[in-house]
Amino acid sequence: MKSLLGLLLVCASCLVARADNTLNTQGLPEGAVGVIQLNVTNFNETKVGQAIKDAIPDNQDAALLKQELGIEPSTDIKELIFGVYPGPDGKVAQKDPTVAGLIRGNFQPKQIESFAQSNGLRPKAIGNCNGWDITEIQKALGSEPPKKAAANEGMLITGPTNALGFASMSLVERTVEALGKTTGTVKIPAGSETYLAKAQKPWAFMAFDGTKMEDVDKAGIKTVTVVAGESPTHVQVGVYLQFKSKDLAADTANKIKGLQMMATLATSTSEEGKTAEQINQQHLVADLLQGLKVDSQDDLISINFEFPVDKAIQAIKAAIDKAQAGQATTPVLKVKKK
Repeated sequence: MKSLLGLLLVCASCLVARADNTLNTQGLPEGAVGVIQLNVTNFNETKVGQAIKDAIPDNQDAALLKQELGIEPSTDIKELIFGVYPGPDGKVAQKDPTVAGLIRGNFQPKQIESFAQSNGLRPKAIGNCNGWDITEIQKALGSEPPKKAAANEGMLITGPTNALGFASMSLVERTVEALGKTTGTVKIPAGSETYLAKAQKPWAFMAFDGTKMEDVDKAGIKTVTVVAGESPTHVQVGVYLQFKSKDLAADTANKIKGLQMMATLATSTSEEGKTAEQINQQHLVADLLQGLKVDSQDDLISINFEFPVDKAIQAIKAAIDKAQAGQATTPVLKVKKK
């Protein structure tokens, strides 16, 4: 499931979505202990988003999605949101978490189903929807699934709504049921949506119940909220951690500040004998550390990061150019000949 969803995300460099600062969990099954939302309309309207769109050449994988599935990433996909669910022990699995989500937008279920059936795939009828094995869809598109397929692989769900569902096998029927509801039923940690509402052009949002995540719970963290956005001059990321006690929050904040100070000292070393690339990286790290602010109040740690948009664009373009220089010219997907 991860490879197909990753493909859709990569192809979504010029997506369209809601431009408000709200979280719509309609269509997600109840019981999620974490929610992740990508509001790509806001991202498209940021300077960084525009820079990425301009720097990436025409995507051949996107053309194949249009040809075979009738999905035009630049206009059809509007929003991605998914929930993370606990296993039988009440905790989120660390290696292969159970997930369910939606790709909201304008789709042609009949074309997707026709493509699947023409490649010998058989649907699983669930209510008024059809479920398609995601691994088999990947193979039909010519994309190699992971060598070690996860035991919790899932289904792509097509139905009458303007949304494609995807879910781990154990959540498929609950996801179809949720698709028919008109209101959201997923609860997120109290206060998390406040951070989303206050953010400037937020394009990514994540909120988790830390007590349901083994490592996070061991660290004494009750809730985790992350919001990414962009002001007119800076890329902004806020991380908000609510701890089980005020003392634990204060102690953790001091440790983070100590690490920040040590890293800052490391970036102040001499540039003598270093290459231009190494010097640029050193300056980049120094700028990143300078824009990091850590505060602690009661049981809450706020980690706010700001980085100048112009420097972010320069770094992103350099990374894209370097990645493209090492890539083959052939597309990742090679659709099988009929």
